[in-house]
Amino acid sequence: MSALALRLSLAGAFVAALVGVWLYMGHLKREAVQARSEAVAAQARAASNAEGTRQVEKVFRSETIIREKANGAVHEIQSAPGAETPVPPDVLDAWSRGIDGLRDGYAGVQRDNPQPAP
Repeated sequence: MSALALRLSLAGAFVAALVGVWLYMGHLKREAVQARSEAVAAQARAASNAEGTRQVEKVFRSETIIREKANGAVHEIQSAPGAETPVPPDVLDAWSRGIDGLRDGYAGVQRDNPQPAP
């Protein structure tokens, strides 16, 4: 093989190696960009999940406080002096009419807006 052919072969191999390295570096860069975007998306999902968890915990705490206050009120009413005395019929009737009036008002709202609230 002549010296010129050897030089051309070496130059061709060198250019092929350069092109190969350039393509490989481009491939690595694309993978890095994709991994970075996946990491950003994962962080956004984690933040969203954390916010959802905080909201659920807030509702749970509020519900627990309401339940504890209601139980305390029930106990206080049941242990009050005269709690075992029956409610007079006229008071019970007035209370029943008031509750029925609330229910009728609610039924009217439902007739006007049959779609349940989200």
